[in-house]
Amino acid sequence: MAKKANLFDGEISVSDCIFFIPTNKAFESYVSRLKIKIEDLIADVNKQKLSRLLMNHVVKAPHGEVFNSAAKRWVSTLSGEEMSIKTKDKKFYFGGLEIKDFCCETSKVYAIDTVLVPGPESAPR
Repeated sequence: MAKKANLFDGEISVSDCIFFIPTNKAFESYVSRLKIKIEDLIADVNKQKLSRLLMNHVVKAPHGEVFNSAAKRWVSTLSGEEMSIKTKDKKFYFGGLEIKDFCCETSKVYAIDTVLVPGPESAPR
């Protein structure tokens, strides 16, 4: 979906970002709540809204800068929203959601159980 939405068009280096990606189940639930087909969500007419939605799950920051503190703090997503990052009892939280698993060897992609929508105007209709 990130490719379809032109999320990374060369302006932002993927290697400088940390991804907090909703699980497939979370994304299916989100699409179901919108009462929209996945094909309509990724249609060109919704590209800007989809891009903003996806950017709400990406933080541009060095990995250590985000995770090397046990204190709660705030980070900015690529969509411009402020999200909390917290560690507690050896668990990590992004936007109040527990990070479920580490999805790849680079430790820059993490799974969460909810689609975090940036502001009310950004939800695809």
